[in-house]
This record gives sequence, C-alpha cells and structure tokens, in this order.
Amino acid sequence: MVIDHTKDQKYGQNSAPGAGATNGSENKSNFFWRPNYPTVNANYPASGGASVCVRDVNNGRPFQRIRPNTKYVIEQAFANRANDSRYDGTFQTVWLSNSTQVSAKGSTGATTPRGTLINGVDTAIWVADHVVTPTQRATFKGIIFEPDDSAASVNKYTASYYPSVRKFDDSTRADQNDYSDRPYILFRFSEVYLIAAEAAIKGGATPQDAANMINVLRTRAANRGSGQTPTQLAAAVAAQQVTAAQMTIDFLLDERSRELFAEDCRWWDLSRTQKLVSRVQAWNSEAATGVQSFNMLRPIPQSEIDLVTEGPKYPQNPGYQ
Repeated sequence: MVIDHTKDQKYGQNSAPGAGATNGSENKSNFFWRPNYPTVNANYPASGGASVCVRDVNNGRPFQRIRPNTKYVIEQAFANRANDSRYDGTFQTVWLSNSTQVSAKGSTGATTPRGTLINGVDTAIWVADHVVTPTQRATFKGIIFEPDDSAASVNKYTASYYPSVRKFDDSTRADQNDYSDRPYILFRFSEVYLIAAEAAIKGGATPQDAANMINVLRTRAANRGSGQTPTQLAAAVAAQQVTAAQMTIDFLLDERSRELFAEDCRWWDLSRTQKLVSRVQAWNSEAATGVQSFNMLRPIPQSEIDLVTEGPKYPQNPGYQ
C-alpha cells in the first residue's frame, strides 16, 4: 500500500522542474536522508582541494535532515551484513567520482594525496561499515568514513557524512533539486509476516510459528542476486535461519528495522511493544537521559484540545501539561 505521486503540476501540486521543490505538498523524501557528499574535498579532513563528487540527479540533493543511529544500525540491527542483503539494500555507502553533473566516464576527476580519481570508475567517497585496514586505506584513492563509535576510526561518521538511506532515491527527476514522484510506502507485504510473528510471540501461537514467519523474510534477504553462486546462496540461507528460542520482542524489533528502516513506523513499534524507554536508553545516548515512560503517548496538539468547547476541558496526555 502506497501513496502515489505524479509529476503533473496541476494534480500533483508540484513546482516547476528546476524550481527547487518549493511547494510544501511535494514528495521530498528523496532529500531528507542524503549526507552532504558534495562538500568532501580531495584533502579531507584538511581543507582545500576540489570536491571529489559534485551534486547530481543520481546522488541526490543533500538535505541532511535525518541521520541513521549508526551504533544501532552497524552493531545491532544490521550486524549480520555478510549473509543479509538488507544493509546493502537500505544504505548507499559509495559515491563514484564525478567532476560535473554529466562527467564523461573515464575522464579525470579530483586529485587526492593518494592519486587522481577517474570519473565514473573510481569510488570517491566510501562510508565503510567497519574500521578499514591499513592496506585498504593505502590503496584507496578516495575519502573513507568509518563508524563514529570506534576509537580506531580515522575519519568518523559526522552529522554531515554517514550511510545514506537509498529507499527513496529517484534518478528520474529532471533536476537534482526536484521533488520525487516515487510512491511513498505505507505498508508492505513483509509486514504481514512481522505482525503474525509478533502475535505468536505474545501468545497467539508458538515461538516456532514466529520463527517460521521470520525465516520467510530472512531466506529472501539471503539472496544477493547476480554474482552470488548457488553454494554461496545456500550457505547464506542456512546462516540466516532463526530458532524458536530467539523469538523475543527485542529480536522482532531488530527484524522490523532490517525490513522497514526509514519507513516512518518506528515510534509506533516502540510504543506498541512498550519498549520505547528501554530501547532508546540502550541505543541512543543523546536521548537516553531525557526519554520518559509518558513518551509512549504523544502530546495532543493544543489546537485539537481547543476544539472541545462543551463540557469539561479535554485533558492533555500525562507528562505534557
């Protein structure tokens, strides 16, 4: 189930191509997760040098509004990246060198201290999911960013540079600043399995029934498509299987992250399962001291409360008075 969009300027309430997506009704989901990749210069972290990758339609407009919680993403939800394709399917982690928006493949790009980049061939920016080895670092011409929670990281993820959610990317736009007409996901079939598994965990069936539901999704996620041999696929499928003993609400919440990351359902999941406080405290150090149990309900807008004009004053949810 999706919200459909259209490029039609009348029915889609869209601004003209190249106008910068100025209409508030447009679908701008392709902007919000984008890091500020055009500001990475050839000498990073030192200043100076040309940008190793300029803004274009394929790479998108870097709004930088939402950054993944990388400690949770790397260390917990997507920890099994070797056998599970969903990390690669969810995040963009490499940007190819380009000197202009329409750089010819094979043309000369920016020169870093480790060599000259070739446009459309060399990786200009690599947001690695681990601390790279000295050998990898020495032979890589571009700029590397590594998980920000590791003491060994050289160039850490920052508020500007991080793995970019690719689910909303749209290369069909006429201009890199245009809105997107991609459908916006409200509900996907995999969530039927996730809901059934949650019901089984909570007593509607057995933990093995929950594991069977989850294994349908994990078997699919083991398939990386072209380049994966039958032997490799079989090994990945076997490694992806889970057991009844693993079926807890916390495991299910991680599985929901792997399936539904960035699809605007996380607060609802944490509130429904009564896990908001414990999960935030475990994985979000910036919010850990502020989250309270009353946050499992949201405040009622005062404008809504004011619409009740007869009888007793309508109460605000606890904690927000």
